[in-house]
Amino acid sequence: MPNQSLSPKQAEALAALLSERTIADAAKKAGVPKRTLENWLYHDEDFREAYESACMAATESACNRLRLVAEQAIATLEKNLNARRAADQNRAAATLLHHLERIEERIDTAKRIRSIEQKIAALKREQGLKVIG
Repeated sequence: MPNQSLSPKQAEALAALLSERTIADAAKKAGVPKRTLENWLYHDEDFREAYESACMAATESACNRLRLVAEQAIATLEKNLNARRAADQNRAAATLLHHLERIEERIDTAKRIRSIEQKIAALKREQGLKVIG
């Protein structure tokens, strides 16, 4: 869902950041200077929040996809525990489960950090302090 506070060019840059390997590649794809994209990413609160939200959604989507095949991975491990040539299958299944665990840990950590940051920002606002991203 597009962020209403972003300009059309920022929305295009956000999509490029999610699909390209580097900031430079994303800037080129979006048709903006790399420095502009870096400024948006590091100094524009709305852009940064939209980027973080989009990254979180993509991560959660990947985690959900892994959850869907986790049962198959477990079944593969179970099926191949005593097989002679199942090493590659077992390694793949174990790798998938390992990544699922790591992604879930990262999502949990990100949610906790976001909650803490929101609480700190609310406290600062209550005290009349300037809130900086």
